[in-house]
Amino acid sequence: MNRPARVGVVGAGFGARVHVPAFRLDPRFEVVGLAASRADRAEAVARERAIPRAFARWQDLVDDPAIDVVSIAVPPAAQPEVLERAVGAKKHVFAEKPLGGGAAFTARLAEQADASGLAHGVDFEFSEIDVFQSARRSLSDGRIGRVRHASVAWHLESYAHKQGLNDGWKTSKSAGAGVLGLFLSHSFYYLEWLLRRRITDVRARLTSDPELGADAADDVVHASLVLEGNVPVAVAASSCSRAGNGHRIEIHGDTGALVLENVHSDYISGFELGWLDAPGQVKERLRSAWQPEPGVDGRVAAVAGLVRRLGDWIENGTRGEPNLRDGARIEALLERARIDGTA
Repeated sequence: MNRPARVGVVGAGFGARVHVPAFRLDPRFEVVGLAASRADRAEAVARERAIPRAFARWQDLVDDPAIDVVSIAVPPAAQPEVLERAVGAKKHVFAEKPLGGGAAFTARLAEQADASGLAHGVDFEFSEIDVFQSARRSLSDGRIGRVRHASVAWHLESYAHKQGLNDGWKTSKSAGAGVLGLFLSHSFYYLEWLLRRRITDVRARLTSDPELGADAADDVVHASLVLEGNVPVAVAASSCSRAGNGHRIEIHGDTGALVLENVHSDYISGFELGWLDAPGQVKERLRSAWQPEPGVDGRVAAVAGLVRRLGDWIENGTRGEPNLRDGARIEALLERARIDGTA
């Protein structure tokens, strides 16, 4: 790269709070623009984050020839249009999950991006966490023997539920919100990544709060999965649990078990990895070494890892993962879950 790639971020919330600092950790990128839904919002956040240019319309940011990379952090229902325009404009892209456009749309977009020689990444960030990587190596080394079954329990109370908010996108089904897309998209990805097996069957039950109306997004999901090798996985997740116990992943083999657990408010850097060889007896425990600075969102470090892969792809053609093809894979699983999960 003869000069830093110029990044335009679409989204003044998560985009400004996480994407901007993540790109700034890699000297191969320079954040030069930010777009928001209102001009005053774009200008205020750009000024606060020392970003040179503010855009009131995301279309103007995407079309600007001074932008090389479009980083997208908008609600899932809005993301496909931004992605399609960015790839059509021959811009490298970094997108949030879930992608929101469905499997066929995303697969087509991935083909178009590849044909245009574009780098593309998707924010499935749990695979970047140090103890997740340790767990994956441990499973590959056979430390718990032959994997027999697994479970995921992910229960918390979201800010929207805690404050009784029902007028924002995170509680709206039409905006693409809901536990299935926002939580289980992560779980589908990291389960296949950890175990190096594809999910072959998905059945789900989705529940929403009837008091929030017909457009209420699902806030409780129970899913039954089967991975290659006939490995069953039970997944339970919710965003409405006042006494939620965090995020726990158990993987059981025929000689022991592996547990990834986070009971802390920072849902990235709070993980611990434990190995068990008897009921309730932890043989070894490994705490994540990630300790974000006070006031820094713990997700920045994970996203920065994905940004580095995007930079490698742009700089020397080293294809990075997760990318739009992985996003299409997860979109297909979400579609299957919705078919079985609609009451």
